[in-house]
Amino acid sequence: MTTITQLEDLSSEIFLEILEYLDGDEMAFTFASFNSRISLLLSSIPLHINIYRTYCRREFELLSNYLKFHFNQVVSLQSYDQICDQTNVIAYLFHLHNFLNLRSCIFHSDYSR
Repeated sequence: MTTITQLEDLSSEIFLEILEYLDGDEMAFTFASFNSRISLLLSSIPLHINIYRTYCRREFELLSNYLKFHFNQVVSLQSYDQICDQTNVIAYLFHLHNFLNLRSCIFHSDYSR
């Protein structure tokens, strides 16, 4: 007898172990709309957000939209102030979101490009 195991059959503990290895932005892009069970798990873990210089406006907007509902989970934030096609990323982020539980914040600024 062959049984087919689906991703949804994994225990919540295994999912949480997997999610601990991902940055918050990776979780948002990959699992945010996967299913309600995964969304519930995502809402219970601290987020470490890294915004890379290579992000485009669309990636940044997707992340920012995700953070509308998860800003209180962000415990660390690392960001460049200028991404591929947008400047003032840091000001934009803090204008839209109130990171209540932020413990670590690193900003990078490189205008020599």
